[in-house]
Amino acid sequence: MPGVMPLPIWHVEGVNLMKRLVSAVLLVFVAFAAASGQKGARQSGGVEHEVMQVERRIREAVRLKDAVALEVNIADEFLLTDDSGGVLSKAQFINRIRTSGGEEVSTEIDNVRVLVYGGVAVLTCRRSIVDSTIIGDFSGQWREISVFVKHQGRWRLASSQETLIRRQ
Repeated sequence: MPGVMPLPIWHVEGVNLMKRLVSAVLLVFVAFAAASGQKGARQSGGVEHEVMQVERRIREAVRLKDAVALEVNIADEFLLTDDSGGVLSKAQFINRIRTSGGEEVSTEIDNVRVLVYGGVAVLTCRRSIVDSTIIGDFSGQWREISVFVKHQGRWRLASSQETLIRRQ
């Protein structure tokens, strides 16, 4: 029709695209602030411990394919970005873990750093995974940045991005 403007892409494809864009911008902002060492960032033993507990609960829930524990510890707006640029929502991630036929023998983290910005915490680490076939072969070492948010008094995982450390 003449004079009718087309709808922006986020209206055409639904609210999910807008949520993804907002989440991506938030993740980039928080990651940049953490990397630049802003004065507002602080390491807090109590909060760091709480965030690490949530991370451990999620790691154990993945190993056990415990959808209930994942549901409780992951924020509704969660987005996972994998090393190929693929993005999974909370529902997609939990469904993939729950319905997979594989298993994870061992996963450990080290080089952990937690920075706290009020109700947001950024966890960076190196994750070593041995014999994981939960959703494909993910054995190896990974760099990870995860964003946790405090919502209704509980820390939850809001976003995570993983990068495979290539062997030289």
